[in-house]
Amino acid sequence: MTSSSEIDALNKKFDELSNEVNTLKSEISQQSKMRSLEWAVTNVHKVGGFDYKCKRGNNSKTFQSPEFVQGVLILFRKGQGARLDNNLYVSEITHDQMMKPTDDEKAAFRRCLSEHIFQLTGQQPRVELKAPEEGMSAQYTINYS
Repeated sequence: MTSSSEIDALNKKFDELSNEVNTLKSEISQQSKMRSLEWAVTNVHKVGGFDYKCKRGNNSKTFQSPEFVQGVLILFRKGQGARLDNNLYVSEITHDQMMKPTDDEKAAFRRCLSEHIFQLTGQQPRVELKAPEEGMSAQYTINYS
């Protein structure tokens, strides 16, 4: 027959072992995430990609996505998200002069960015609309889950 103190000691050891297993699982998950992001940063020019435009003043300029995506992935490695400029868009139309990109064109940029990151990492990033801070407009951010 076991005493109450022996049962308490076994329960304590079980709890300690359970905590250690949970810590190891968390560390393995974090290492896997870092390996995935490291691979994505290294191979960003080889997988996927899209052209996007940035509207500044009366001009729009076209860019290719790998450099932008690589910067976002580096922020993910640091445990940070990235703010998405409201002037970035995907469209066949170049919005010069007073023409502004539509909400659908801006949403297309966010979809293409999210899909490119998914192709590289196998993980769908979260795109969220952040509430506006005082004196600023609402802004989208992208985060790694």
